[in-house]
Amino acid sequence: MDEIKRGVASFSQNVTPRRGVYDMNFKEIVKVNVAVLETCAVMVPDLKGPNDTFWFLIRLFIYLVGIYGTQVVSEVLHFILLNTSIQELAAASFLFLTHAVQITKVFYLFKYRLRVRKLINCLNQPIFQPQSDKQRTTLTNYIKLSKFASFSFLTAGVLTCIFWATYPFTEDELKLPLAGWFPFDTTVSPNFELAYTYQCMATTLNGITIISIDTLWAGKL
Repeated sequence: MDEIKRGVASFSQNVTPRRGVYDMNFKEIVKVNVAVLETCAVMVPDLKGPNDTFWFLIRLFIYLVGIYGTQVVSEVLHFILLNTSIQELAAASFLFLTHAVQITKVFYLFKYRLRVRKLINCLNQPIFQPQSDKQRTTLTNYIKLSKFASFSFLTAGVLTCIFWATYPFTEDELKLPLAGWFPFDTTVSPNFELAYTYQCMATTLNGITIISIDTLWAGKL
């Protein structure tokens, strides 16, 4: 009987809420993702004044129009205007299809931006806070795992872009890392250097953005 009483007492101690002890910041799960998406203007941040709005619009124009938009246009025109072989078209199609899917992701993220922001702001509600040491340990491990997964995918994406950037220098004929149409001859200097720098920067930013969107949804689940 005494062992049963001690077991019940131990169980009650573990499940009894202790306010102020288990306060956890669940926004840490998606902190990196939100920071990347807000920096690239894919996700609308909390705009607190005209100054914040101005800089957000600047980032929006630079990324969505100047980087992402022009890269998609370059790839589309490459398919339409250039008479390339089936092999070259197949080699370039996988990244083009990735960017095409990204359009859908960015569109719905912007369309439901208020819901997404509200959901993020609700993560730290008291109802989600752990009520025992065991729950706190489980949630702490989950936060660490989510952050590790985000950093791992982002690192893998950056490394992939680095390998793409170094690929042209392994070929006998110097060419751009990705297929694309440009309004100038990319086989001469400094046109090649400009197109090369643009493709490396655009591909890296687009890759980081795609990964951040996917890991954002996964983290909130």
